[in-house]
Amino acid sequence: MKKLKNRLTRLAGLITILLLISGCVSNTYKVGGTVSGLLGSGLVLQNKGKDKLAISANGSFQFSKAYPDNESYDVTILVQPSDPNQICTVTNGQGLLEGTDTKSVIIDCGPNQDDPSTYPLSGTVSGLTGTGLVLQNNNGDDLEIDANGDFTFPTALADGSNYKVSVLTQPSAPNQICTVANAAGTINHNSVSNVEITCATNTYTINGNVSGLEGEGLILQNNNGDDLEIDANGDFTFPTALADGSNYSVTILAQPSDPNQLCTVAHAADAVNGDDVNNVQITCATNTYTLSGTVSGLTGSGLVLQNNQSDELAIPTNGDFTFATALADGSDYSVSVLAQPQNPSQTCLVSDGHGTLEGRDIIGMTVTCQTDTFTIGGTVSNLKGSGLVLQNNSGDDLPISRAGDFRFQTPLEDHSTYSVSILSQPSSPNQICTASDNSGNVDGDDVSSVAINCVTETYTVGITVNGLSGSGLVLQNNGGDDLPVSTDGSFTFTTPINDGSTYNVSVLTQPSTPNQACTITNASGVMDGAKVTNITLDCVTDAHTLGGTVSGLVGTGLVIQNNNADDLTINASGSFTLSQPYQDNSTYEITILTQPSSPNQTCSVTNGSGTISGEHVNDISIACITEQYTVSVDVSGLDTNSTSLILQNNGGDDLTINANGTFSFPAQDDGSDYEVTVLTQPSSPNQTCSVSSGSGTIKGDNVTLEVECITEQYTVSVDVSGLDTNST
Repeated sequence: MKKLKNRLTRLAGLITILLLISGCVSNTYKVGGTVSGLLGSGLVLQNKGKDKLAISANGSFQFSKAYPDNESYDVTILVQPSDPNQICTVTNGQGLLEGTDTKSVIIDCGPNQDDPSTYPLSGTVSGLTGTGLVLQNNNGDDLEIDANGDFTFPTALADGSNYKVSVLTQPSAPNQICTVANAAGTINHNSVSNVEITCATNTYTINGNVSGLEGEGLILQNNNGDDLEIDANGDFTFPTALADGSNYSVTILAQPSDPNQLCTVAHAADAVNGDDVNNVQITCATNTYTLSGTVSGLTGSGLVLQNNQSDELAIPTNGDFTFATALADGSDYSVSVLAQPQNPSQTCLVSDGHGTLEGRDIIGMTVTCQTDTFTIGGTVSNLKGSGLVLQNNSGDDLPISRAGDFRFQTPLEDHSTYSVSILSQPSSPNQICTASDNSGNVDGDDVSSVAINCVTETYTVGITVNGLSGSGLVLQNNGGDDLPVSTDGSFTFTTPINDGSTYNVSVLTQPSTPNQACTITNASGVMDGAKVTNITLDCVTDAHTLGGTVSGLVGTGLVIQNNNADDLTINASGSFTLSQPYQDNSTYEITILTQPSSPNQTCSVTNGSGTISGEHVNDISIACITEQYTVSVDVSGLDTNSTSLILQNNGGDDLTINANGTFSFPAQDDGSDYEVTVLTQPSSPNQTCSVSSGSGTIKGDNVTLEVECITEQYTVSVDVSGLDTNST
């Protein structure tokens, strides 16, 4: 029984639900009525300006579309009948559907008593979403349109009249622009129904401003689309405009990075309201991150860290730490120790303390502290050798290779003792080194006061002299330590030389009377743990050359000699030197052994004899002069009554001749050319003089040419006339 009761209860509940559901569905009803008096054709009714119904005969009618209960209806005449023209009127055309179909609408058609030739003007509206659209015809007959569909102006037009449909008031909420097609024309025995009203909603842009942007990659969206990449601060506009009245919602699709930033939107969403939206505000702020790490080994006090030379952080104990000031993403950080801990003195080092924030907190820094130790050191002076080895506390051996500061490798704890000693003395050169201020206790700082002073051992430099015959010889070592020497033998410089240092023995003053040149063997070297005894000096008396200058030489074969020997052939002007040198204080006499020829020349010697006195002779002068010869002419046949005969040599050097005989041009150098010609022939009487073999070259002798003059001859003629050819 209990189960049956439960089932009945559930069945009753189900029936109740079904009844409730059935009560939520509204019944629909149709609008209809009766037509009477219809004679013409083309009658069209409409309900609520859009549900059309063509009527072709009298009787009952019903619109095909059903409407919900309590829906209003409004039946009007869309098109009046024609052929014949009639005017149909509507009775009971408006009302409410009240639980049943209505059949009370009465259409009564009769003749058009006022104007039997008027026609209705109608059309269609599409795209209308706003309210307040008002049409006009011919600037009047206003017609309010509240929905898409058919419309008819209230006033029919007379046949033949013009019509012009226009928009008086555009719709709003949303704002729209409606345009008219087939707007104007003339009534031509029929109604007009092809006027088209097309409405389009206005569109507006969504705009705003971005501020604070430093990163890259920011992408905005509107209504979950219409992506817009933003790469800089300033104004922006979404590419897609929105219809008036539509909603917009601006969001962040991708936040900027490098550095990471968080951008927020103000005035992000609303509805477009008849204008561009310009108040969307994108504000970006760079993300910030913290710097933290761990300190270990800290036993002292006073440790202070700093970031980027500011943001100081005192660290009292080991463990984690975090700087108080967060840093913007992408910024650099540099953590360093501002103050090292004391009591005890410690040195703390930061690891991983430098870098650039890259979108996360820094947590891996480490600060490691160690108690300070101190080194033992000092200064080595005058060290020149090698092999010096120091010790501290009989160990920690330290080889020293050069003078200067030194420091033992092993540091000592504060207050421990130290004692520096010399384990090995240096050699090459040999030296003796001693230590001072070399023991004590470490006292909170490195020890740098240990002094090691090294002294090099010294040795003498000696020399052996051979062949000395002059006087005034002075030797030097290393540019000083002068040593006068007057005879052959072994000698030692006064000043000893440090082992390992260089020596360089030279001749400061060569011997004279006679002049000598002394040369040194094994003159330089390095002291090597013993005195030097292998240096030798060999002296040789000086020899000098004889020479001078030859001028004017144009021939060949000139030979000079000294002291009737040491012949020297000279081929051209310039300087010369005899091949054999001569000892100082010896005599010389330069003479001409062979004079030059081709051309013949005579050379003479100046400063040709003397005694060599400590230097080369180079002032001997030999001057050569070319021999000259005359060019003469032997003139014959010259008429003494004639005017002067004038000859020329080489195009100049005129020679006037007034009588027969031998005449000479001025002398000229041997080897030069001559060319004797007649410049002016003699006259009164006219004569022709010719030179035989008039040109050539002078070859070491005078030249005589033959000139022969011949008097010109002329004929004496007679002109005979009247002579009888038969006469004797």
